[in-house]
Amino acid sequence: MNPVRAPEVPPDKIAVAVAPVPPPPVIVTAGTAKYEPPAVTETFAAVTPKSSWALAPLPPTLPSPSPLDAVVAMRPREDLSIDKEYLRESQYKDPTNLNARIALHTKYTQADEPWYPWLAGRIEWSAGVEVLEVGCGSGALWAGVAPFLPDLRLTLTDLSEGMVAAAERAVEPLTNVELTETCACDVQELPFADDAFDVAVANHMLYHVPDPLLAVAELSRVLRPSGVLLAATNGPRHLEAIAELSRQGLGWSPLDFSDRRFGKSTGEAILASRFGSVRWDQHPSTMVCTNPDDVIAFIVSGAAGQEATPDQRRALDDAVVARFQQNGGVLRITTDTGCFVAREPGGS
Repeated sequence: MNPVRAPEVPPDKIAVAVAPVPPPPVIVTAGTAKYEPPAVTETFAAVTPKSSWALAPLPPTLPSPSPLDAVVAMRPREDLSIDKEYLRESQYKDPTNLNARIALHTKYTQADEPWYPWLAGRIEWSAGVEVLEVGCGSGALWAGVAPFLPDLRLTLTDLSEGMVAAAERAVEPLTNVELTETCACDVQELPFADDAFDVAVANHMLYHVPDPLLAVAELSRVLRPSGVLLAATNGPRHLEAIAELSRQGLGWSPLDFSDRRFGKSTGEAILASRFGSVRWDQHPSTMVCTNPDDVIAFIVSGAAGQEATPDQRRALDDAVVARFQQNGGVLRITTDTGCFVAREPGGS
C-alpha cells in the first residue's frame, strides 16, 4: 500500500491515515501535547482520500492503531514556511513561484518609489563595499538597483541551488557589481569569517528561518563593526485581501505566519538581541489589481495553493472572481511592508 501524504491541520487537531507497515515508532505532536503510541492492537481511524481527512480535537489519550495502520503526525501549516527541504526542493527550487508573486507587485503596486530602489536607499553606499545577500532568490534586487549604486563586491547565498544559479545569471551582466562568491547555504550557519562584510541584506526571508535569533546572530557575526543589515519584512496587515481570499478558498494562507515569525511586530526585538541600533522604515504603497487571474496566480504559487485539492482550487477561483465583481472589477489591497535597518553588530 502506498503512503498517503497528509494535509496540514491546526496544531490543536489530529489526523490519521493508512500508512505502510511495519510502521516505525511514532511521536504524535499537537500543540504542546505529545503521545507515544503503545503496542499496536486496534484501529484508530483511516480516512482517504485527502479531501476526506478526519480532523478532531486532540484527546487526553489516543487509541492504538492496528498493525496495518499508523498514526500520522501532522505538523502545523506554519511548519511549511520554515521546512528547509520543502523550501529548497519545492517552493523555491527555482524562481517560478517567487516570480509569480513578484509579478503581482510589479504590475499593480502604486508607490512614489519602487521597492528595490527604496530598499537600497535606506543606507549610504560607498565604492568597493563588501555586500552579502542571504536568501538572494532570483537576484532581481541587484538588477533593479545596480544603476543607482557605486561599484560593489557581492556575495550571494540562498538555501536553494536553483535560486543561486538564477541570481548568478541575473547579476553577471551588471558592470558595477563584482560577483565574488555564490553559495547554497543556511543563514543559520554562514560559511564566512567574522567581520567579512560591510552590508548584509535579508530581503523578505527571515520569516522562513527556523530560528531567526540564530540567523541574526550569524549576520551580526559576519558584519564588520561599522556594518549594517537591511532586513526587509512585512507587517500584520500585509496583503490582507489576498490572505482572506486564500482562507476562503483554500482554508488557510501562508501570509498568516510571517509577521509572528519575523515581521514588523516582532523583528525589532529579535534584531536588538545582536545589534545596538535598530530602526524600522515603512514603504508607503498600495495595490489596485484589475485582473483576477493575477491574484489567483499569486495565491496558487504559495504553499496553500500547492497543497490544494481540485475542489479547493475551484472554490478559490470562484471567490476571487466574485470579489472583483463585488468591487466593480478591481481589488484594492493593503500593503504593510518595509525594512529594519540594524547597525552596531554585536551590541545588545
